[in-house]
Amino acid sequence: MKATGAGKGAGFGHLPRSLQWYILLHVGGVLPAAVLVARLPAPNQAWVTGALLLVAAVAGVWRIEVTLKQSRQSLVFAVVCLALLIQGVQAATLCAGVGALLTHLVRPEGAWWRLRYFNQPSYRRVFNVAHCALAGALAGWLGWAVGPLAHAGWQRELSELIVFTSSYFLINTFGVAAAIAFEQGQSPLQVWREHCFWMAPVYFLSATVAGGIAIAYTSAGPIALLLLPCLYLVFAAYRTYIDTLRKQRELLAEVNRLYQREEEANRRKDEFLAALAHELRNPLAAVSNALYLLERRSGEARADRPVATIRRQTRHLERLVEDLLDVSRITRGVIELRPQRTDLRESLQGAVEAVQPLISAKRHMLRLDLPDQPLWAVADPDRMEQVFVNLLGNAAKYTQPEGEINVFLGLENGALIFRVRDNGLGIDPEHLSTIFDLFIQEKRSLGSSEGGLGIGLTLVRRLVELHEGQLEVYSAGPNRGSEFTVRLPLTGGPELSGAEEIAGSEEALPQQPHRQVVLVAEDQEDAAATLKEILEMWGYTVRLARSGDQALQLAREEPPHVGILDVGLPGIDGYTLARKLREEGSEAILIALTGHGLPADQDAALQAGFDHHRVKPIDIEELRSLLQDVPSTTAL
Repeated sequence: MKATGAGKGAGFGHLPRSLQWYILLHVGGVLPAAVLVARLPAPNQAWVTGALLLVAAVAGVWRIEVTLKQSRQSLVFAVVCLALLIQGVQAATLCAGVGALLTHLVRPEGAWWRLRYFNQPSYRRVFNVAHCALAGALAGWLGWAVGPLAHAGWQRELSELIVFTSSYFLINTFGVAAAIAFEQGQSPLQVWREHCFWMAPVYFLSATVAGGIAIAYTSAGPIALLLLPCLYLVFAAYRTYIDTLRKQRELLAEVNRLYQREEEANRRKDEFLAALAHELRNPLAAVSNALYLLERRSGEARADRPVATIRRQTRHLERLVEDLLDVSRITRGVIELRPQRTDLRESLQGAVEAVQPLISAKRHMLRLDLPDQPLWAVADPDRMEQVFVNLLGNAAKYTQPEGEINVFLGLENGALIFRVRDNGLGIDPEHLSTIFDLFIQEKRSLGSSEGGLGIGLTLVRRLVELHEGQLEVYSAGPNRGSEFTVRLPLTGGPELSGAEEIAGSEEALPQQPHRQVVLVAEDQEDAAATLKEILEMWGYTVRLARSGDQALQLAREEPPHVGILDVGLPGIDGYTLARKLREEGSEAILIALTGHGLPADQDAALQAGFDHHRVKPIDIEELRSLLQDVPSTTAL
């Protein structure tokens, strides 16, 4: 047993004074211990004692140990117990001293005959050897003194073994615990309970195995010493078992550590995606506003091919940004639906319109099989359109030019069915089970220029599941096409009247009995300028601020009816600005227009006093609808 805690390079003079006296006390006790051992009965067979001393030396040099929980006990003690049983307490004490001395003196290096001096502070080596000598001498003396109290024969041997093992365990462990306690300023009893108590099973296991060999020795003679290798095998097996338990604990700890690292990585990923979306939405808002103005300035602009290209690609970029954020929502399970009575035909028609440019570019034959009547479902219309867009887009991307895409929407076996079948590149059967996993993409030929983020099908499956539906995929193999089927529960509902379906013309401008004041707080120059021009085109009076402090000053000078406020403003941010406006009595309709679109961002906006939370770029018609509902008398 070794005292722990002192550094490798620490000298005796750096130790606490109490530990210095404790070590000197052990060194001073070596001479009385030698006298005590000399007074014990001598072994009756010198060659057997010599053989046991040799075994104890080998076990000490090669550190043959058994481990239990936090303890490590050398096999030397088993040899000590065996010497006690067949040669007496003096032989046991000598084996303990030899084994301890070599354990703290040399170490094997490379081949078994190559030994090196064990490098540790001299005071520690002296203490370890002196302490083991004292423990062996005292335990031997107690065993010799108590043994004769029992009857002769095996009762005496058993008594000596129990007394020797118990006293050696207590003297050895308490002595080392005291050294640790003196060095660290702790209670010796507390150190013993935490670090040494669990060594007891190892000591008594050693004594039990030694007792078995001693019984064989008394009946079979010295040849029974050939059982010593069995002793090593028992300890080796026991050590392997304990090591296995230790490795399992370490593996569990590693799993927990990796799990925490993964959680931290997910958190950082969510923060990165939120920041990325914010940075992408700002320029997209400016582009969307500019496109809206360009289309309204000239009737011919709508049909202009460059303008149409900008419109399509802007919408595509908006979808990519939302898909990136949906990755975070999927991993955290926070995708939100806004279910309502929805005609799936309209969602599908919107999806076809969105994918039509890609279908036309690749000259696909698109066949639509749709019902003549509305097909009602309780669903989120935007999310269902996202499902249709992803599945149609996949079919278009992975089908060769002039291929065929067949789309079915209708009723089958009491369920709503949406099916997309193509004759394109198909899917390897080995990949069908993983095709819906995140960031998984089926390998395509080098000639295929189409690609994606590998998140579309994952989104589709999750959205379908949130609608209590099922998503299935089938493919006969590569170059044999594929088929995706969405099954949704059937719900009925009355058809909308024509008056309900047509709320107003897209080109209709809001009727303003009085010119309303709209405060726009936006630090992105292009987005602010284009939004201001759109609002003025609609007939509003616009006050533009480039910081939170400027916006607050403008609101005090001329109370607005509406505030369209960015959240990330210089100076005071949008949340603080909204709270200050509410504190000063403003009844304006406040709209948070921001690039931050997580649920937590929406909650923060509502708590700050905003009436609406919208992410950039806002749909222009949605913004106009919000402004039409503002009473003309609303102001500060």
